[in-house]
Amino acid sequence: MGKKSLPKLKIAVVGTSGVGKYSLSHQFANGWIAPRDSNEPGDNPSKIVQLDTGKYDVKVLVFRDLDDERLNDCQGVMVVYSVVDKASFQFLKTTALQKLFENLGSKAEDPAENNDPEGARNDGQNPVETPTRSPATAGLSIPVVLVGNKVDEAEMSREIEQDVGNALSRDLSCVGFFETAATCNAEVPKAFRCLLEEMTKNLGVEKKKKKSSKKNCCIIS
Repeated sequence: MGKKSLPKLKIAVVGTSGVGKYSLSHQFANGWIAPRDSNEPGDNPSKIVQLDTGKYDVKVLVFRDLDDERLNDCQGVMVVYSVVDKASFQFLKTTALQKLFENLGSKAEDPAENNDPEGARNDGQNPVETPTRSPATAGLSIPVVLVGNKVDEAEMSREIEQDVGNALSRDLSCVGFFETAATCNAEVPKAFRCLLEEMTKNLGVEKKKKKSSKKNCCIIS
């Protein structure tokens, strides 16, 4: 008999250019940061991870295009900005998060409240921040961890304070918020583990639902 294959998990890592998406991914998977010229599309590191619920084959997919259909195959999202780059934080609020909600959906089926609040019109030149969502729709349909990377550079040039990141994490019902330094592996394992543990909880719920639906089925002859 062949070996039983491990359950597979896929993490989506999203954020604007230069925030350290590939560095975080390789630091988690390999314990080192890949050379910049190897950070090409399709370079998706993987790792066997031991969690309390068992071993998993984890693949990390870095996304540049938030309309990429492969996002739908992921069971968790790591949303990344740089604490030393205000524009990267604004990109999340004006573009990335809205795209994720559009493509992945929210925890509830209902649309966000105040979807087009008065005065928040987008004229194509001034991006509008993602409107405040109701508690029922605040979270994405899959677990999200918010990461503020490059904290090792923050002493001299921080542009996003920690409490600002914390506030956004709460607003989006993230399962965790971490300030990381990919270069020295600071908080990187914790951030990924937090996300993976929540992802496996969801897997457990899905398995129970499948078992329950099978029990409720009847065969008519």
